[in-house]
Amino acid sequence: LETGEPILSREEKITWPNQNVTWISTTKIPLRDEQNRVIGSIGISHDITDQKLAQERFRQVIEAAPNAMILVNPSGKIESVNAATERMFDYDRNAILGKPVEILVPETFHKGHIASRQQYFKNPVRREMGPGRELSGERSDGSHFPVEIGLCPVQQDGETFILSSIYDASKRK
Repeated sequence: LETGEPILSREEKITWPNQNVTWISTTKIPLRDEQNRVIGSIGISHDITDQKLAQERFRQVIEAAPNAMILVNPSGKIESVNAATERMFDYDRNAILGKPVEILVPETFHKGHIASRQQYFKNPVRREMGPGRELSGERSDGSHFPVEIGLCPVQQDGETFILSSIYDASKRK
């Protein structure tokens, strides 16, 4: 009401007097008089508590996974990682978020990886990456280690992202 600007699909957390928590998505549009003064608002809200709880459960599962879990956007940038990724690649997650996923691939394979990634995004299906080939990851210190990788397309906001599950195969090798 103070700004006269509409609020579109804002998520709000409500804690009720009994300490129950509800999440809502709300849209509010100012109601104006003939002189264009805001005299009220029209709003629609709907409960998204179940959706928020499911998102949090999913986040916790990914965070607790023993394998490195990396979500990559269609342009090849790292959107999110879990704690296992930080340990495996020896990076703080904030240092790699928003960076090309190739930061975790040995430099000699960057060009080929970029081409393979772009091709994969054209027809993303759940699969192991590079069966029959030796794959390597690269840690922050430049050292290489053998990896096994599973890829899974994930739909988010109408776009396809790729969730990679990466296993450090050093002990097995």
